Amino acid sequence: MEWREIVGRANGLEQVRKEIEAHQDAILSSRRPIRKHSCGYELIGLVESLARGVFPLASLFVGSEGTLALVTEVTLRVLPIPPRRVTLLLYLDRFEDLGPAVADILTWAPSAMRP
Repeated sequence: MEWREIVGRANGLEQVRKEIEAHQDAILSSRRPIRKHSCGYELIGLVESLARGVFPLASLFVGSEGTLALVTEVTLRVLPIPPRRVTLLLYLDRFEDLGPAVADILTWAPSAMRP
């Protein structure tokens, strides 16, 4: 969906974008030297995305903890339970072997994978 169409449906998003861009210096200067941060709006990520010409709506709404949007309709697509289940626990001696191993496993079309 194009930005103009999105803003046409929710014109407040353009104001949010403008506010973030107007205060980008203050937002970036508030960055703290921590590895993980999972509370509040992801303003630093939004500023960095806007600098690349991207407005990440999903990041904006997920970080808002329900303060920016209300979901009124959802389509849920459920996949059938696979006819067979197999659990594979893989130990590797070298991290470099992980990529080729995953590529090989993907040829079996697994329904789920976890690191």
